[in-house]
Amino acid sequence: MSKGAGEARERVCGGCGERLRPDARPTAVYCSAACRSRQWRRDRRLRKRVAAELSGAGRAETPDDEVTALERQLSDLRFE
Repeated sequence: MSKGAGEARERVCGGCGERLRPDARPTAVYCSAACRSRQWRRDRRLRKRVAAELSGAGRAETPDDEVTALERQLSDLRFE
């Protein structure tokens, strides 16, 4: 056994988790171009969502008195 070689393990797609074909190249990560594209879109949406959350975009500010009024209404609904 060569130095640094680990045990052989099942190769799975980085997008869908399916097994990669036995004839797939050694550096393959995804089972198909469609799967790679889906994963890329998923990652892009996540990056945009995180960036929006960190920047505070789309977050509404409400005065404290409105917040307490809304909390009271919610608590009243829970106990009915």
